[in-house]
Amino acid sequence: MALTRITQGVIKPNQNYDTHNINSTGIVTATGLNISGNASIGGVLTYEDVTNVDSVGLLTARSGIRFGGHILPTVNETYDIGSADYKVRHLFLSDNSLKFVDSSDTEHPLSVDSGRLKFAGGMLLGNDIKLDPISGIITATSFVKGDGSPVGGVASDANDNTIAGTGAGSAFDGGAYNNTLFGKDAGNDISNGDYNNLFGVRAGEKITTGKKNTFIGSDAGRKNVGGSDNVCVGHAAGEDLGTGTFGSNISGCIMIGTEAGGSMQSGNYNVMIGHHAGVHMQSGRSNVCVGYLAGQGTYQNCTGQYNIAIGESNLYTVQSGSYNHVMGRYAGHSITTGNYNICIGDKAGAVNTYAGNSGDLTTGSNNIIIGSGAQASSATVSNEITLGDSNITNFRIPGLSITINSDGISDAKGNLRRIPVDTYNSSHTLGAQNAGETVYISSGGVTIPSGTFTAGDAITIINNSGSDQTITCSAVTTYLAGDTSSKSSLTLKGRGMATFYFASSSEVYGSGAGLE
Repeated sequence: MALTRITQGVIKPNQNYDTHNINSTGIVTATGLNISGNASIGGVLTYEDVTNVDSVGLLTARSGIRFGGHILPTVNETYDIGSADYKVRHLFLSDNSLKFVDSSDTEHPLSVDSGRLKFAGGMLLGNDIKLDPISGIITATSFVKGDGSPVGGVASDANDNTIAGTGAGSAFDGGAYNNTLFGKDAGNDISNGDYNNLFGVRAGEKITTGKKNTFIGSDAGRKNVGGSDNVCVGHAAGEDLGTGTFGSNISGCIMIGTEAGGSMQSGNYNVMIGHHAGVHMQSGRSNVCVGYLAGQGTYQNCTGQYNIAIGESNLYTVQSGSYNHVMGRYAGHSITTGNYNICIGDKAGAVNTYAGNSGDLTTGSNNIIIGSGAQASSATVSNEITLGDSNITNFRIPGLSITINSDGISDAKGNLRRIPVDTYNSSHTLGAQNAGETVYISSGGVTIPSGTFTAGDAITIINNSGSDQTITCSAVTTYLAGDTSSKSSLTLKGRGMATFYFASSSEVYGSGAGLE
């Protein structure tokens, strides 16, 4: 259609035109543009306000994008906001949440609650809690669980009780003070017992009124009820404390080691240290057992008391035997009912422990057996002292110069089965060293002094010559046997022999062949 409103090359204003193509090399200015089809722009389209834009290329907005609805991508999990090179500086959100959706379409919101950041309905972050992004360590003024209790469940109550573990301290009713309980059912029954320290599953579980007990290990002191001042360390150490007739008051025991003193029911002041030390002792008191299986005792039949067993497997089968003191591996191993025995040394009194126990001390009492392998004369012997085994052939007391061997007993003067002899070839005055001796004189005679000897001393004088020897005895009161008058001088005939016995330091009696 021709442009009838164009006159002499001029388009008249305020007129409508129908046209097929407009080709402009300049600027086209219009108050409005209504295009029913597609608009193809080869350059840059600059606009200020638009209602809908569908761009197949890059859309650039110089002064921001404002929208009145949702921003929704056309494809799921494909497009980004920003990039590694062109980042978004700030993202401002209201207190509504920023949600992350996982592969199962579960939403995990990140939101603001009362000015604090909240993730997935969980931990709140604020001024009192900080997360170090480098170390990953979270610090806070306090950590609490949802119920307000501290993280880890460790808290001290108003009575200074500290409790951790399911069932620990379950019976607390406000009457117990200063208890520390850690472990499932530790101190479960405590009602008003104080100052107990219980660590381990069921440690001290049955305590109700007991005080000042320290139990460490699963089942340690588990059945103790009202006993106090006990220490049990190790699995089931002292487990049965408190189950006997007087068990509720059992006190002052120390049990250290797996099942040490585990069967002790009513005995007080026992000390058991070592694996299974005193494990079968039930009612005896004041026993001390130190070492692996030391004082283990006979199962369900051990009531001995005041025993001391130090070393491995000693007093291993003791029953009612009491007041036995043994030291050394297997020492007194087989004693059952014997009392007051002392066995010191490896296998002392129990050399046949693993050979049917033949000859091992069992029921004998009041024996002393000292030495490695030292064995009593029989299993039932009493009141016997045994020093060493059959390899010992010499016994000495150096300070007293006493020696015992196969030749007999000797002291500083010699073998006590023999009378020592001192020989003199000239006159001799008897001295204290001559007591118990034979004075062998050949000339010069012998003088007996006063105050030198004591009651009970005796001296034998032999004249080792054919001539008479004078015995001068004026310093003491001297009697000849069968003669009532005292003598000041006596004669010992040639080859004569006489013995002088001192009734006191100043009175002596003489008798013998050739004495006159």
